[in-house]
Amino acid sequence: LGKEENPCINPLSGIESMSSGDIYLTAELLSEVLELTPSQFYIMSKSLMKLKEKGGANLKSLIEEIDSYEESSQPERESKSSLIRKLTPITLSDDFKHLSCDNICLKNLNVPTVIELGHIKSDNIRQIFVHFLMKKFKDVYVYQGKSHYPRAALILEESEKILPSYKDITGMTVVDRLLSEMRKFGLSVIVVSQAPSETHPGVMRNTGVKLIHRITSPKDLRELRYLIESKDQLDGISRMKEGEVLVASSSRADKARVVPLDEWLTDPEKLLNYKRESLYVLSDC
Repeated sequence: LGKEENPCINPLSGIESMSSGDIYLTAELLSEVLELTPSQFYIMSKSLMKLKEKGGANLKSLIEEIDSYEESSQPERESKSSLIRKLTPITLSDDFKHLSCDNICLKNLNVPTVIELGHIKSDNIRQIFVHFLMKKFKDVYVYQGKSHYPRAALILEESEKILPSYKDITGMTVVDRLLSEMRKFGLSVIVVSQAPSETHPGVMRNTGVKLIHRITSPKDLRELRYLIESKDQLDGISRMKEGEVLVASSSRADKARVVPLDEWLTDPEKLLNYKRESLYVLSDC
């Protein structure tokens, strides 16, 4: 699903049936991408609750609702104006078409699927799309209940470009919390990055196994000091050859080598019969 197919997620789709918790999560996700102040977050939350009563909302109607919000002080007036200034460029962008409808149904994606986002020029729109795609996964898999085995895998490619590092007062991003919660509902998340130093620490903390290939950047190597206790292993990361990988978990780190998959795994007919629901790949490259 790429440029021609116009993959699209409306962050406010179905707002009329959202619970208060969903409304709050929606406000959190938008706040994380746009880096809102507490005052801006409050105005957005109140406006979303108003839209819940009206139904049929999108980001344009959210701006209209915020514009009609009756501020009670000069600081609140300034927060309201700043919030509108942050949201309006998103709706004016050519890329807004990716947030103006809702045409991705996870239940219908029953084969390995790549959602290509590299053509989206706006970082904010790309990040909002990814955040609300993850919310879709959360809604689907939490509804199905807990699972002792993986039901699906979501791969976030070039994650440093689509998962912002902005965090709340607890030190966690919303994505950190989603990563920590989704595992028990059968959703495996694989985060891929060529820049560990630009990946939020919470994301690193909430992934159980790290596969580390050759890294030469001193800045990125410094980030791995908290994962690799052995200085010899840490020093060896910059000298690893093609295909070599360091597999690190909470208890140990071992060197390994990547080998090509057996051919039958890439056969579409056999893959359809494989005992997993589906594999979703989200790519920014």
